[in-house]
Amino acid sequence: MSCNANNFRARPFTFSSLLWLWLAVVSQLSAAATQSVSLKWNPSADTNVAGYRIYYGTTSFNYKNVVTVGNVTNAVISGLADETTFFFAATTTDAAGNESDFSNEATFTTAAAVAPVMGNQPPTLNDLAALTVYQNAGFQTIPLSGITSGSASEKQLLKVTATSSNPNLIANPTVNYTSPNTNGALVFKPSTTLTGTSIINVTVNDCGKTNNLTIKHFSITVIAPPNLLIPRFATPLTNTTAVVGQMVTFNAAVTGKAPFKFQWKFNGLNLSGATGATLTLKTVKTNQSGAYSVLVSNSAGSTNGIVQLSVKAATASKAKAQAVVPTINPLATAATLTSVKQANGQLAIAVSGIAGCKYVVQASSDLENGRTYKPTLLPSSFLSRMQAASNNAFTAPIIYHRKQFSLIWHSRC
Repeated sequence: MSCNANNFRARPFTFSSLLWLWLAVVSQLSAAATQSVSLKWNPSADTNVAGYRIYYGTTSFNYKNVVTVGNVTNAVISGLADETTFFFAATTTDAAGNESDFSNEATFTTAAAVAPVMGNQPPTLNDLAALTVYQNAGFQTIPLSGITSGSASEKQLLKVTATSSNPNLIANPTVNYTSPNTNGALVFKPSTTLTGTSIINVTVNDCGKTNNLTIKHFSITVIAPPNLLIPRFATPLTNTTAVVGQMVTFNAAVTGKAPFKFQWKFNGLNLSGATGATLTLKTVKTNQSGAYSVLVSNSAGSTNGIVQLSVKAATASKAKAQAVVPTINPLATAATLTSVKQANGQLAIAVSGIAGCKYVVQASSDLENGRTYKPTLLPSSFLSRMQAASNNAFTAPIIYHRKQFSLIWHSRC
């Protein structure tokens, strides 16, 4: 059975400019077995169009179903209920997924179910999954399974055929099948120059007068193959957290066609001289937190990687002091040291001396390893004050920031 397209008032839909799409029902397919219709529409003139979607339902402008059919201008919609009026409309989509308004609406009423002829059941064929292949990929084979006459009592000659909705992209596949086998195969070769989608309709015919067809359809999408020569990251860049003063290194390990050129950037701006595979940041500061990216290029193309660096301020460690009063001279009188807490991790030492005595102070930053005491570890102004002191109750605070040290006081009475 076939039906001609009715004339409908077109509705506008747009991407960036006003376009018109005309959708029409071309024919009914196999009303006796599977209720299906063939739809056809004018291609959109918008160069941003990447594909089409068909919406349909049983109420005007209230579509319960949608089928994405790729960048083609015809499609077969199957699985329609008997004796039901369906309403169809199309939209276009771009590569980003943006979708247009609906086209004009086309309608179609399916035929009444045909009672099966006694002794003849419709043939069977298992569903076929959608397939994606690379452009110019060579011959491809799709297995067919579940091919039967529909009944074990029916010994019929089965014929399997296949057609493509987009022959320029995918020519009608070659069918390899011998009746009454339950398995077969389709063989096809994708276009060497085009990309897009084609709907493949596979029909099993048991050659009966009625109730003799089963149709399955699936899509084949042809995409451009990846360019293995273009730079690609062998390992991804990893976000890093560092402390002020640390050294940070980023390494861009890439594959592809050598030689490669590198340009590192900080917050989108080129870093002067940063043109190697490795970026090293010495003694980082908090203002170096941000986004670091690298543009890797070669003769085939380029790729870009990005990583985040977070630099945190160091946590101040509290200084510790240990007073050591060795017996240098049994007649000498040692000074007295008292620890005085300070803010910001600093330490003060209050020193009390004996009138008429002069003192020499020495200090070490490594009491456990070596016990080497050097006066130069302390501020020279403090040393001169101590060596000249002669009062009997003075205090001389010394301040060290984030240092652990020991002090020895020698009396010179």
